[in-house]
Amino acid sequence: MSAKVINKSEVKKSMKIPGLPGNLVAAMTMKIAGLDKLNELYDRLADFKGVEFADKLLIKDEYKKAVGEMAEKGIIGGFPDGSFGPTKTLTRAQAAKILCVMLEGTEKADALTKTETGFSDVPASHWAAKYVAYCVDKGIVAGVGDGKFDPDGQLSS
Repeated sequence: MSAKVINKSEVKKSMKIPGLPGNLVAAMTMKIAGLDKLNELYDRLADFKGVEFADKLLIKDEYKKAVGEMAEKGIIGGFPDGSFGPTKTLTRAQAAKILCVMLEGTEKADALTKTETGFSDVPASHWAAKYVAYCVDKGIVAGVGDGKFDPDGQLSS
């Protein structure tokens, strides 16, 4: 007799209780069935296309596929410490890099050489200067006033 392997997505699909979120029902079912360790294993094995984030367990399930796709395409790569930072706020400089890589691809974005941004707070030595310069040239981003870009500021709409 072979045992049937039950995974989290099967539990979510098969268990629906009106008024309760599917994730809660799945978690309760997995716990009752003694499969909470299996659930943890599936989360640990989430496919990020060869990019390993130290904090991948903090990435919400509904975002894991998008994170994996963006990591596979080289649009995102995480922080130098190996984390993705799902609870961090996206900065204006990070957004400029993401937009540049999405539009030009990793190779072309990495090969950009123009670092003059026109902003006093983004010198040519700033890690994101070439991405900010690209986005400024394309009319994608603007400064915050007074000749500044605020590269570490929160992204706003």
